[in-house]
Amino acid sequence: MFHIGQRVECIRTPSRIVNDLGYPRFQKGDILTVAGIEYDEYYETEFLMFAERSPQHRGQSTGFRPIVERKTDISIFTEMLKPQPKKVDRRLVIREQTR
Repeated sequence: MFHIGQRVECIRTPSRIVNDLGYPRFQKGDILTVAGIEYDEYYETEFLMFAERSPQHRGQSTGFRPIVERKTDISIFTEMLKPQPKKVDRRLVIREQTR
């Protein structure tokens, strides 16, 4: 699900400010870059290590979501700025000519 170099966002609010090792907890909304992935057999889950934090400061993968980076496409807006030809209703033209 995760890969090294991927940007992720913390999606959980911690119940404590500091973890057991004395590191500050990740806060909901923190955006980090995955630097390593480690599977812990005892907890049977993946832990993520981050480029912005020390290697011992890991986060359980279930507390993060991948950030989807999309290229911005403004073509629909540039298309709206182009001048559009005026549409003439032929029925109105015929009525005007018959009067």
